Amino acid sequence: MANAQRPPRGLSPAIRNEIRSNPATFIVGVPATVAGVLALSLGRLLIMLLFAILVVVWLLPLHPGLRQRKKLRFALPGALTVALAAGVAVFVILNRPAHLAFKKTEGPVPPCAAFKGTGTIPDGKKLLVFDREVTSSGLPIESGGYYFDGFATPTDDGWFIDDVEIGRDATYDFHAEVTAVLGDAEKAEGYSAEHPSPQSRLNLPLPAFASDGKTSIRVHRNKAKGGC
Repeated sequence: MANAQRPPRGLSPAIRNEIRSNPATFIVGVPATVAGVLALSLGRLLIMLLFAILVVVWLLPLHPGLRQRKKLRFALPGALTVALAAGVAVFVILNRPAHLAFKKTEGPVPPCAAFKGTGTIPDGKKLLVFDREVTSSGLPIESGGYYFDGFATPTDDGWFIDDVEIGRDATYDFHAEVTAVLGDAEKAEGYSAEHPSPQSRLNLPLPAFASDGKTSIRVHRNKAKGGC
């Protein structure tokens, strides 16, 4: 009597068999692997780690203890994926900054103005404040560059910044746009150190790293002369 043919052993046959019997492993695992490699190449280590966990989760059905338990081998990766997605969603919601906005100002602002705002500045972030002259319709003047005023300070009900210099003695009675942008605290401190003097803070673009949140308010500078 001929010997019964033994099923091939090893990882590769197991993977091929798993793809045939459980295509979800292949459908989820391959894109997650590619996405993880891409995230690693871009330096997004946390995102890479999440995709790596997802790949491991969907390789669980290859474990000998799960191969014969059909319901569990499908249900376990699915349940773990849902739990992982829920954990990521909760993390994002809890760490998402509240909507940032300037509080309205009353009438024309003085040359050395203060502004208050609503919304939460998260830990590890800084709110950088800039201003520039604009037309009455909000269009930027000349190059459209900004003056860097400094950092907003968190408060119990939002944030504030004072000593925002809107023009100087020779420039008054005009419209200005004050803009606050949210960015990484360490990069923001480095940015501030690179622009220590008033002259070095003139005619700047908004920093590329400060892209986590943005709000602006248009104000009218009064006719008073002076500065901060």
